[in-house]
Formats: sequence, C-alpha cells, structure tokens
Amino acid sequence: MELLYRLAMGLFLQINMKKQSGFTLVELLLVLSILSILLLLSVPLNISGLQKHQDKQFLETFQYDVLYIQNLAATTTDDKRVYIRFHNDRYEIIVERKTLETRYYPDGWEVDPRAMGELSFKSTGTIRQPGRIKMTSKHDTYFVVFPLGKGRGYVVEE
Repeated sequence: MELLYRLAMGLFLQINMKKQSGFTLVELLLVLSILSILLLLSVPLNISGLQKHQDKQFLETFQYDVLYIQNLAATTTDDKRVYIRFHNDRYEIIVERKTLETRYYPDGWEVDPRAMGELSFKSTGTIRQPGRIKMTSKHDTYFVVFPLGKGRGYVVEE
C-alpha cells in the first residue's frame, strides 16, 4: 500500500512539474532591462516639457500683471503712479512707492531692464513709454512689445 502511494505521488509530481510554465530568470532580467532603458529615455523629455510649461506660465503671469497695472491706472480717480520696475532677478508692482507684489524670474531667465526700466500706463490706459523688453530663458528668447496706443503689449517668441 505504501509502495502504491509513493508511486502515485511520484507520478503526480512528474505530471505537475511538466505542466508548470513560467519565465526563466534570464527572460525576466531582459524585460526589466528594456523597461528601465525606456524609462531613462522618457524622463529627459518630460523635464524639458516641464521647463517650457514653466516658461509659458511665467509669461502669462507677467501679462496678467501688466493688465492689472493698466486697469489700476485707468480706474484710480486720483493720479496715482502705478508701474512695474524691472531688476536683474525680479520685477515689482509698485503703487505710489509702495511695493504691492514682487515676482522673481524663473531659474535661468535673464531680463534686460535697460530697454525699459519701468512700465507704466496713463489714466487713459495708454502706455507712458512704448518699447520692448527682452526676456531670455534657457530655451528661447522672448520680446514683450508695448506699442504706442491702448494695447497692453504682446509677446514675440524669437
């Protein structure tokens, strides 16, 4: 009886081992190495896309700040001076010598404040001094142009 039991168990184990299917260690290592290479290649693509998105976000914020000071200048009843002053690492929104907001440029950005040291609007909404501001990021160069007239300016990518 015991002999019969051992024989049956041996046959069961042999049949069971033949039915087992799986991946070998070499196959698993090959798949993991291919996946790791693909991940390493996709990370730099995402980082450059993120930096370009941050650049666009900064330019959009700057345009909203310009619109803000234009609206402040047009809606104040007294003749308060509202302007943006540019520095090497930041710009400030100033109302009557009081700084309302300070915004720092993103890393790697350079803004040339020589062309327009200040940006301000008259109470009619027109710009006081037309000109352009050169903004250089790690990837692109932008010119923010303020023409003579009522427009608040536009961005030209070079």
